[in-house]
Amino acid sequence: MLTVQHLIGHRGAARLAPENTLPGIELAARLGLPWVEIDTQLSRDGVLVLLHDDTLERTTNLRGTVREHDYATLASADAGTWFAAQFAGTRIPRLDNVLERCRALGIGLHLEIKPANPHETDTAAAVAALLHTTALPERLILSSFASATVAAMHELAPEHPRAQGAEHFPENWRELSERLELEAWHVDAAVITPQLAPMLREAGMALRAWTVNDRARAQELIDWGVEAVFTDAPPALLG
Repeated sequence: MLTVQHLIGHRGAARLAPENTLPGIELAARLGLPWVEIDTQLSRDGVLVLLHDDTLERTTNLRGTVREHDYATLASADAGTWFAAQFAGTRIPRLDNVLERCRALGIGLHLEIKPANPHETDTAAAVAALLHTTALPERLILSSFASATVAAMHELAPEHPRAQGAEHFPENWRELSERLELEAWHVDAAVITPQLAPMLREAGMALRAWTVNDRARAQELIDWGVEAVFTDAPPALLG
């Protein structure tokens, strides 16, 4: 039976509040979600902030990439008006503030590292350094779609569990899983088959699916053995 324990708030609660913002994370916590997922990138002056896209246009009033702006500029951006007028003035948060807020809220954190090519390893190095100096949530899982980033986190912060993101489940999954000592795979729900979760479980790993906003599909995936689903709309899945 699908329950709230199977849900991970995608970018906070992306259909209910501006994604990758503190209001979204706080809303996910109020909904009782055990986990929230966010994305982080590096600013021009080396500050880790929350943003998903390669560019800023969709979710802020700035243009260009995160890498093209220093933190002071990013901190002045409006990251809420695009979503709804009530969120006008919402800011792009720093990762260190988000880590501390998730700890205070008692919510687990899936931290996806989104390095813009060719910055796979320096973003990972910045994340690792921050993790060693900041108060962290009690539950923290690191992930990336770039295996070079996951490998860097394996080397620089081996104490934290790691997951590999994938749009298509690769044929060399066993080699990657062993080399990176993965805790899980995060796979596009559209390509997950009934056989995938049991196969990974037998190999000692979990399977989590993204992004699922349909209740029937979420229930089907859980029935197949998927551990959890990333969702933009937790209430829709819970009915």
